[in-house]
Amino acid sequence: MTCEVLPVVVNGKAPGVLPACPLPGQARDGRPLYVLTRPIRYHTRFGVVTVPRGYVTDCASVPRVAAWRIGPLDKHAWAAVLHDWLYAIGEPGKKEMADTAFEDQMRADGVFSLRRELMHSAVVVGGGGGYKKAPTWWKTENFADPETGERVAPPFKREAAFVGQPFGMIAA
Repeated sequence: MTCEVLPVVVNGKAPGVLPACPLPGQARDGRPLYVLTRPIRYHTRFGVVTVPRGYVTDCASVPRVAAWRIGPLDKHAWAAVLHDWLYAIGEPGKKEMADTAFEDQMRADGVFSLRRELMHSAVVVGGGGGYKKAPTWWKTENFADPETGERVAPPFKREAAFVGQPFGMIAA
């Protein structure tokens, strides 16, 4: 599989690229999927989070009714990958932290306040079901080989990504 990394569009311009490739023919709930070609490190108020190479994301789980206005690769894309990762881990008792980190990253990335507030409210109110699916998703949905696009087993146990664990958040 060959690909070019994806430009993240901000006000019609591409200030940088998300180190991810589309996974041809693969989707989750009708949304295209992307695989990270390198790790991404985030510095949050809660600590440092590293999303690993090979992680599969839809960049933003935008409902179809809003997809005409909010694309997966808009300015919020970096925050969406962080949020997807924290939901994929689904550490018990940490959903609020994941939602807050999402909002903080959108703010840092300059996402317009109304959009940021709407997206944050949507995950606070509607994200509980997805957060609870983490144990199942971890085993089947979340990793691919960036070179081939083939799905692969997770590189470590989900619990190893919990706060304070070897692949988890490093305290601030």
